[in-house]
Formats: sequence, structure tokens, C-alpha cells
Amino acid sequence: MQRPSESLRDYIKRYFANRNTSTEVDGRDVIYHFHQGLHSIELRRKMFENNPKTVSDMMAVVNKHADMEDAEHAHRRHKDRRDPHDRPRQRDDDSARPAGDRPPRHGKNRDRAESSKARERKRGPDNTIAITDRRVEERVVNIIFGGSSAASCKHSIKLHNRDVNSVFRHPVEPLRWSEIPITFDRRDDWVHLSRPGAYPLVVNPVILQIRLAKVLIDGGSVLNIIFAKTLEDMAFDMTKLVPSDQAFYGIIPSAGSTPVGKVTLPVTFGTRDSYHTESIIFEVALFETSYHAILGRPALAKFMAILNHTYLLLKMLAPNGVLSIHSDIQTSHSCEMENINTAETLERSSNQA
Repeated sequence: MQRPSESLRDYIKRYFANRNTSTEVDGRDVIYHFHQGLHSIELRRKMFENNPKTVSDMMAVVNKHADMEDAEHAHRRHKDRRDPHDRPRQRDDDSARPAGDRPPRHGKNRDRAESSKARERKRGPDNTIAITDRRVEERVVNIIFGGSSAASCKHSIKLHNRDVNSVFRHPVEPLRWSEIPITFDRRDDWVHLSRPGAYPLVVNPVILQIRLAKVLIDGGSVLNIIFAKTLEDMAFDMTKLVPSDQAFYGIIPSAGSTPVGKVTLPVTFGTRDSYHTESIIFEVALFETSYHAILGRPALAKFMAILNHTYLLLKMLAPNGVLSIHSDIQTSHSCEMENINTAETLERSSNQA
């Protein structure tokens, strides 16, 4: 049951944390009990209209509502911080002081300086408009960060800082899969690209003995993500997920996303004659994108893989030599267009709300 003062995002996290402790839970029961615990009449109505059949269908509706709720709360907090009536009156603000009690001012230069300060400290409409303009001009560059790889407490932060500060004090030991150099040259120019670097690097590894055709290689992501719908399509038992309460950021602007859990899965690149398999820890996300999964820096480091967006090529070592994994141009283009259409749809729905 959602608590009276509990946000929808916190309710989702608490509900699925409790659900992960139970075994053999039917998806219909999960949807029913989640629906009954909501205190938002509007969301309950939307769920009734959409009639979700699976947990992923339900979360597609719930996440949209949670995103709008997070955006509304963020806007309200920003508005409260910017509200001029809630700010304490500055000592030099003479607007509320009677004219006869104002101290004399001496010298033209002092008058000019004090007038400039007074103008900057005013809480009038002009300053409010300037603040609004600055907000419009803000730009955001998103990267995916957070998750279970981030420090979860002060002790972890201290350990991370200690590791960073001591990297040059220890002798360098050879890393696994580093005995053979990986290079790129003209022989890797396997396809003509009119706009090199314009398409994402999308590959098709085998995960849990199933080949996934749309896996994004993201060297800017600090974690690996697999989506709940992907696991359900793979007939994975969702009750085997390990609970995780570490939010990650960079997917939804100005808001964090809490995974339903994490799971370690075998990921294989290559063919039967030459392949490389590693166990990769994934954060399981409830929202959906055009990709089946995202492999970030942790996976690339474990495979000792090198990506090249110019050639749309991923290289790594295997027992029989260097593996070259080519991206699929048509798949990359279709995923990119689907992401653009999804972003435009979400923006229109947010503006209408």
C-alpha cells in the first residue's frame, strides 16, 4: 500500500524490493496488488484503460506518470527557491525603509556602486525575468552514471578516494588479455559510411544463450543495463534478481531511475571457432528503449575491448586471436530513429500534461 506522503518513485522501489524477496509470484498478481496499493486515482484510471497484461506493460504506464510527478516536484522545488517573497530581506534593501530613515550617500562613485548592487539584489520582476531567461539557456549533456558501481556510503567514498590517490604508488601488473596489441588500419574499413561517427555502435552478442540483435556499446556509461522487458522476452525468472536500491542518472533529465534489481549474466562475442565469454553484472531497468541492453565501461574493461566509431567496429582478444565485431548499419539507423521518435512523443505528452 502506498503511504500518504510517499512518492510514486519510492513506492515502486519499495514494492519491487518486497516482491524480489518472494518466489513464484505470478505477473497478474504483481499487477493487481500494485494497482490496489496506489492512492493516485488518475494513475489507477490510466492502468484500467491500458489494461496491462505483463509487468513491463504496467511499468511503461507507471514510469510515464512517475516521470511527470518527478518533473512537477523538481519544478515546484525550483520555484520555491526562486520565490522572492520567501527570501529574507537583505540588509541593503531599502525598499521597505521609510524615505526619511535612509542614510545619506556621499560621492557620485559610491552612489553608482551602491545603485549597481541594489539593482542586483532587487527581488522585482526584472530579476525574475532574468532568472527565467538563464533557465531557458541551460543545456544538459547527459551521461549514464550511478547504480551499484557508485559509492553507497561515506566509507565507500573514502575507499574510492584512497584507491585513486594511490594508483601511482603500486607497481603496474600486466592485465589479462593484454599480451597482444589491438590496432585499427585501412583493412578495417569494411563499409562505406557517408557520415562516419553518425551512427551508434550496435552489436549482437549472445546473452544467456540467446542472441540479442540490438545491444548498444556505450563507452560513456558507467554501468551495464538490461531492460526488464528483454528479460521477460527471454523467459528469465524475475524472482532471481538481486535487490538494488542504487539509483542511476542520465537517462531521464533531472530525475534518477531506480532499477528493480541486478543480475549477473554470461555475455559471449564471436563464433564457435573463436569466442570470448565474460560474466557481466547488469542493472535491470523498468523503462524501455529501442535497445535490448546497454554495455558500458565495466563490460568493455572486462572484455579488454576497444571500440572505434569511425569504422563501427569493436575489437577484443580471444584464445585464437583478435575478434572483430562489426555493427549492423540498418539496425543502428532504425534504433536511432526509434529513439528520436520516442523522445519527441515523450516531450509532446509532457507539454500536454
